[in-house]
Amino acid sequence: MSAVFDDLAADDPRHGRNSTYCNHGCRCDACRAANSEYRRAWRRRGGRDLERRVKLERAAALAVLRDRHYAEYREILTAVRAGEVVDS
Repeated sequence: MSAVFDDLAADDPRHGRNSTYCNHGCRCDACRAANSEYRRAWRRRGGRDLERRVKLERAAALAVLRDRHYAEYREILTAVRAGEVVDS
C-alpha cells in the first residue's frame, strides 16, 4: 500500500482523482469514487489478464528480436551483465 505523503486540505484541487487516493492515501468520498471508477474501467479493459497478455506479448517480441539479431543481443547482454553502459 502507498504511503500517505501529506494531509490534504478539504479544498485541495487534487481531490477526486485516483492518484490522490493511491499516492496520498486520501479516502474522501470524491477520491474513493475516482478510485472505484478507475478500478471498474481497469476490470473492463481486462484487469490482470490484460497485464499478463502485455507481458507475454513483450516477451514474444523480445524473443523475435533476440532471434533475428542474436549477435547484437549477446553483445548487449554481456555488456549489461558486466555493468557497462550501453548506448541505445
